[in-house]
Order: sequence, then structure tokens, then C-alpha cells
Amino acid sequence: LLQTSVTANPNTTSINVFGPVSGASGDDAYVARFNPDLTNARVAIVGGSDQENLPFMDLDSAGNAYVVSGGWSADYPTTTGAYQVADPDGTDSDFMITKFNNNLTSIIFSTYFGGSLDDACFVCNLNPFTGNLYVGGATASNNLPGNKSGVIQPSFQGGIADGFVTEIKNDGSAIIKTSYFGTSGIDLI
Repeated sequence: LLQTSVTANPNTTSINVFGPVSGASGDDAYVARFNPDLTNARVAIVGGSDQENLPFMDLDSAGNAYVVSGGWSADYPTTTGAYQVADPDGTDSDFMITKFNNNLTSIIFSTYFGGSLDDACFVCNLNPFTGNLYVGGATASNNLPGNKSGVIQPSFQGGIADGFVTEIKNDGSAIIKTSYFGTSGIDLI
């Protein structure tokens, strides 16, 4: 059994903490793995010094957890070789993708994803054949990263926000494709 949520109290025993986590200044993402009879839990908290939002999660066939969370931290922990190791805009909301090993004791990869304005992720899912991660959400950015050739909508359509779907390589090293899905209104995936 796995659970994801946010916490404002990273000062708990028996957990693995990654990053400078915000504690009293805001929430951080966490993922917990429980054994079948709920008598034991492994917990990992990940975050920067600002607030992270409620995370979404998927598991690969090895039990590794992909956790996708939005937030404002410019110091969220990222890993060498990841696609976007620095906060793409420094002020607006972006989202972060972190892959934990199956016992939540280490980060396999961690990256930012975003453009120059607010970006949020509301869903993630792994492709069972390639292992690549698909994320979807909403963006106000007209410059989301990723190859946009041959996609349904290669450019931002205007309005407050457009929906988007992005395919990310399963090791976090590359954005494969990104497509906007929008109108001149407010659109979300």
C-alpha cells in the first residue's frame, strides 16, 4: 500500500528526508509505503525551503515510486543528469518529478519541469511498454520544454491556462514530447 500527501512536520522519526524541506514555512511532499498488515511504514519526505503541493504517484514494475508535485521551492533537490536541474523561472509555480527506489531510501532521479510562468501537474502515468512517464496538467507558460513536432497543439492557445501532456524519459534525462491542449479560456488536464 502506498500513500502520498503533504506534511508541515518533517521532524518525525523513521523517515528519509531529501532536500532542505520547509517544515514550518510550508508543506513538503511525502510518500509512504506500508506493509500489507499496516504495521510498518517506510516514509520519504522531499521538498525545498518553500511550499510543495499535494503529490501524485505511479509505480514501475520494480516498485520504484514516481512522485510528481508542484511547488515554489527554488532549492528542491535535483539529481545530476536530470532534464531540468534548476528552477526554470525562480518565482512562479512549477512541478517536480522525483523517482524513489522501491524501499524509499534513495532518489533515482529528481527534476523540475516548467516554463516561464505557472505550471501544475494533476496526473501522472507510466507507459507499461517503454517505462516512460506521462504527466498532464495546466500551464500559463508559452514555452514548455519538449519536442512539439507532430503533436496535436504545438503552441499555447491563450487564455489563463492551457492543458498539456508531456512524455518524459524513464530516467528523467529528457523530455520526449509535449503537446498543449487548450482554447482561449481556462483548460486543464
